[in-house]
Amino acid sequence: MLPGKPPDSPDDSRNIHTTLSPQTIHLPYLRPRQMTLSSLQHLVMASTKELEDTLPLHDPHPDPFGHTLGRRWPIYSLIAYDNKNLAKLESDINNAEDSIHNSVLITTPDFSSSTLRDVYDHHIALRDKNNGIHPSLFIVIDQRDYQSKGLLLVDLQVMTDTSQTVIGVLRCSYSDADLYCANLDIGNMSFIDYKEEEQELWGGEDPYENTRYFGKDPKQVEDTGKQHYAWYSNVEKPGPMQELAEPGWLDMAHGESRLHSAGGWFNAADPWQNIRREFPFRCLQQPELHRKLFLVLEKDARKSDTIAICRAEWDGDLSSYEYDVSSYDGQNRDRGRVLAIMPEIKVVKRISAREALAELDHLAAM
Repeated sequence: MLPGKPPDSPDDSRNIHTTLSPQTIHLPYLRPRQMTLSSLQHLVMASTKELEDTLPLHDPHPDPFGHTLGRRWPIYSLIAYDNKNLAKLESDINNAEDSIHNSVLITTPDFSSSTLRDVYDHHIALRDKNNGIHPSLFIVIDQRDYQSKGLLLVDLQVMTDTSQTVIGVLRCSYSDADLYCANLDIGNMSFIDYKEEEQELWGGEDPYENTRYFGKDPKQVEDTGKQHYAWYSNVEKPGPMQELAEPGWLDMAHGESRLHSAGGWFNAADPWQNIRREFPFRCLQQPELHRKLFLVLEKDARKSDTIAICRAEWDGDLSSYEYDVSSYDGQNRDRGRVLAIMPEIKVVKRISAREALAELDHLAAM
């Protein structure tokens, strides 16, 4: 178990720098052990939808965090245990049948009688100091009898039906938590796969009815009269780009934000070529996006002249292409043809994050 401090502290370094071999995490598609109906009847507690709603919709820094191999899933406890039972808790999670022994208990500060939001706020701060913990996956104990009532798994990078990322919360067995985190980390299973398991085994809500994950059909997006824009990151750590460019973004409901993160290409040999390929398909996926104007972050968002306002040199006509979010075939039927459009990209000007949205609107109105 580790206190909440950076891994360069002498007493932590032995544990936090555990490295997993690539062979360790080639995981099977394992299903959780079955629970009987009678075992479900006593699991009355706050729903994960209610708990989710206490958290922001988005990770405040939704940039890719690079390689996460070897980083451990932190465990936070909202329940007061003595040292013996804290050690047992960590052992139970790590020594479960399908565990890969990669979870680590954070003991400082004491979160007993705190809230999930308190844990979330601490984790956001801790991950910037502690390179040994996973930045977007963590485990929370919210029930004293976690062996029968389960625990919470929080994922800060849940992919939605429109390729955006949101924060999600699910309940699972203590014996599955470590494995679930591993599968989510390498993409062996999706968060929605596990929300389906939660619905079946823990009486959770239907994930497909949750507007946090599934918004409106793109064909039915309402015209609010306000332009929406995509933005890309060509730097690994963009800083608080969305917060600076769109104040209040963290508390916006689904669909209210006008700036849409379209991912990062900082690891690509030629990021601009990737953006040329991807931008028209992003517009097909999200018809509310402006078809020509978008942003590319080139430096940390807190610096000046950090963002390039870009114009795609094409007519923006996608009327001969189809995208149906309801099926895999519908999502990919015209993907190849759209990726081949590859319009030329012109940088119009470079500005600060705070100026970006107003300047986009000004250019769009010209």
